[in-house]
Amino acid sequence: QKILSASELCQSLNQEAGQSAGVIAKNIAALNAEGASLALKSDSLSAKRREEISVITTELSTRLSRTLNEMSEAATGSFPEYNSALLDRENTEYLFYRPVLYRQGSSQTYVRAIVFVSVSTASLIQAIDSAQRTIVYTALAVSLFAILVGTAGALILASVIVRPIKRLASHVVMIGNTVNKEKLAGKEIVIKSRDEIGQLGDSVNVYCMPIPTAIEYYCPDAAKSWTKPEAPVLNNMFAACSDSVLVVDVYTILGEHAAERIFSRTDHHWAPRGAYYAAKKLCEVAGVPFEDLSHYDEHVIHGFVGTMPTFSGETVLKKAPEDFFYYTPRDCEYTTTYIQYKTQKGKIVGENPAAEGDFFKHYDDGSGAAYNTFMGGDNKITKVRTGVNNGRRVIIFKDSFGNAIPGYLFFSFEEVHVIDFRFFDRNIKTYVEDNMITDVVFANNLTHACGNTSYKNYKRFLEQ
Repeated sequence: QKILSASELCQSLNQEAGQSAGVIAKNIAALNAEGASLALKSDSLSAKRREEISVITTELSTRLSRTLNEMSEAATGSFPEYNSALLDRENTEYLFYRPVLYRQGSSQTYVRAIVFVSVSTASLIQAIDSAQRTIVYTALAVSLFAILVGTAGALILASVIVRPIKRLASHVVMIGNTVNKEKLAGKEIVIKSRDEIGQLGDSVNVYCMPIPTAIEYYCPDAAKSWTKPEAPVLNNMFAACSDSVLVVDVYTILGEHAAERIFSRTDHHWAPRGAYYAAKKLCEVAGVPFEDLSHYDEHVIHGFVGTMPTFSGETVLKKAPEDFFYYTPRDCEYTTTYIQYKTQKGKIVGENPAAEGDFFKHYDDGSGAAYNTFMGGDNKITKVRTGVNNGRRVIIFKDSFGNAIPGYLFFSFEEVHVIDFRFFDRNIKTYVEDNMITDVVFANNLTHACGNTSYKNYKRFLEQ
């Protein structure tokens, strides 16, 4: 009955949130739609307008989050009403509740869950009574001085015993504000109903982030008849996304930096600098902090010749090596854990126990495997725990292009999970719930993003 009463209160709170925050949410949705329509336009006016939209939506999102947090705090309460200044000896069982409000996509639902915490003050009252009895017995056996000292001691003892009650009340607020529920482990509070919290696992941010290939930016005029423009394909993909999917326009930002080393010349992958600009765009859309390259150390592997001689059959490329530049975060705490799959003919046949390792692998000058600097390859599940404490946990579902992205996210997300679309034997929904994921990114190069194999694999991940 108490939970039902709290739920009814939160229903009216959702209507109130719609009235207070609805205008802001509609403005954000309208700006996002306008930004999507300008995503692939390269003229200066469109670029300027996209920048203006980015600044405005960030400000509006911050204002919206602040408004919803204030409403959540104001709606926090308990059954019966708890008064820390007056300990009730008849009602010792309290059910604290706090609604969790946030906006997702264009949905008009703001109250996403209610956190309940059941607290009993019976043991504390018993402790107080016991202390009072001790004081009385002591007072009968000693002199007036001892009685005075004992009385003072009783007051001090009572304040010490009551203090945990105040901490319990503060913990209710803490639980409502803590996105990363694992941090509650070890707290002397038992969450009686996890169902409400578990519902949060069904509400994650999903990002569509297809990656263009080098041909779109560097194809010689004489060879253009052998290929087709990639922009229309990207436009069709974005148009097919539902309102709840966030579009990450990598195409435009790569085009703005096409004069830089954003793609490798002797390898079919992009260069780490291209992945840097893509990660920057992702963080902008996700609304998380992002550090520029001044916070990274630059490394270079000389004499790199990648996959193109093999793919093209043009051995002359072996005589024209390039430098492979990559970047590692400086003054950044992170720990990388791998679950390495055992494979035969591209199929998973087993796995090794989870083990810590280096995210950035070392390769000598002249190595053709330089692109494997990031995690050492694809056939594994990677989990990176960072020093960020913002409650944001991201999965990147990817092909090998996506390997170069995670290393730029260690200042942005609390955890970064990396899963290759060819090597995964878990269920996506279960994995998201078990790891309390908040953000899911699909980052495949355009060839794979349009491929039937990718579709079948991702569908299988939902069902297996």
